[in-house]
Amino acid sequence: MRPQIGSLIGAAGLLAVVAAAGCGLPSTASGLQRASAVIRAQARTLAVSVVGPEELPASVMADVLPRAQRNADDLSRRRKIDFFTLHPNPVGLKLGVGDATTHVLSFLGTSKDRTTLNIEMRALVGERAIGLTANYTGPVTLGRVPQPEAPSQTLSRHRSGFAFDLLLSSPPAHVVEAHETALTRLGRHLEARYDARPFEMGSDTIVFSIERGAESLGYVTLDQRDRLVLGDRKYADVQAVVAYDLAGEVLAGYSLVGFNQKTQGANAPPTYRVHHDAPFPIYEFGDI
Repeated sequence: MRPQIGSLIGAAGLLAVVAAAGCGLPSTASGLQRASAVIRAQARTLAVSVVGPEELPASVMADVLPRAQRNADDLSRRRKIDFFTLHPNPVGLKLGVGDATTHVLSFLGTSKDRTTLNIEMRALVGERAIGLTANYTGPVTLGRVPQPEAPSQTLSRHRSGFAFDLLLSSPPAHVVEAHETALTRLGRHLEARYDARPFEMGSDTIVFSIERGAESLGYVTLDQRDRLVLGDRKYADVQAVVAYDLAGEVLAGYSLVGFNQKTQGANAPPTYRVHHDAPFPIYEFGDI
């Protein structure tokens, strides 16, 4: 099923703006020519790669994980629901320009009371703030899917010059098209790999421009609450994180495919099975 992304931030307000506004493109013919040159140059300067848990610097984990855990606890208190332990083995993207690097990380948390309820949290590590957003998954959510949590942010000690700016309208049409193509390819691959029903896209795609200083370098999209149904009582929760350059070319991305139950408990991190034959790496975990 082709994802419908008329407005890629249809759930506007899901995540806080954590950076200053990006730069617009000039509208004159000469300006567009200059803009095209800028796109080509900047696309070469931003390097993005997928990183597994073992590749994340200890300094990044020491900064981000405790802040993300406090955020998860605050959400539990506010919602009066289970408390979760965020597992210390996130998957993410590493973004770099020269020697400066930063990360976008996807954490899984498991309820301390039941192994079938999870929290999915994403952290965008900017120069001044870490943007955090979360949603909940598990069989108990099938009948009444809860809305994703409202945005939050916390101070960052990361000094990279990077920032992530939430787009309050759709990105350029060529980026929208590139994202639809990428998610359609992922959905078809998942359907074939798992002999599943048509891939069910959520409605929570949100888009950030990637900024460094006064320059816009590209975009990162976060998809959550997608679902892959294998049978009446068997399904997987699917997330996708993809980075694009300004021209709409995919720089790197990954997908998390979690089958219930996803972990053996709050103190048992997920065990990932990584597949590299997909449009971008699939990190599969849980009881398939």
